[in-house]
Amino acid sequence: MDVNSEGEMILTAANLSRAAPTEWDAFVKALERRTREAGDRLIGSEKDFLEVNQGRAQGYAFIYRTCKDCRELQAEMGSYGRK
Repeated sequence: MDVNSEGEMILTAANLSRAAPTEWDAFVKALERRTREAGDRLIGSEKDFLEVNQGRAQGYAFIYRTCKDCRELQAEMGSYGRK
């Protein structure tokens, strides 16, 4: 079964999280902080920058959730999601 780009990201993240768990946890914590900052920036956005900051906040949130939950997401993908 082919894995799309989102699946590839999940698989790669899960493999990295196992290969370097301490570093991975530090990365996910830093990404969580960055995601919160993007949300805060969105809340304080001027009208002219609202859509741009909304897109950034959504992007960070997606990447953060994917990284944070990568092992669970990989398990949901089934057997082709394991290396």
